[in-house]
Amino acid sequence: MLDRFGYKSRDADGYRVSPGGKPLTVTLSLRTGGITRELETLVKKNMDAVGIRVDFHVTPFQEVIKELEAGKFQMYSGGYGGQPSGYPELWQL
Repeated sequence: MLDRFGYKSRDADGYRVSPGGKPLTVTLSLRTGGITRELETLVKKNMDAVGIRVDFHVTPFQEVIKELEAGKFQMYSGGYGGQPSGYPELWQL
């Protein structure tokens, strides 16, 4: 899909660049916690596989909530789960 929308070019490091020539970089906001490092590692590995640079913005939970409410984020992963069925997520909707 990235190729289809003009993100075909790659820089010397193998990361994609926008049609205008700027590096394609996404920022993922995360809250501080025990699993944050593992999540960063997994996301970085998967984004590298498709050639997208990723920056991580890690802040305490209260600050993340303030930023989310203000719309100052690009992507956020806060997590919700614990049930393998996915029913709690559907119930929340």
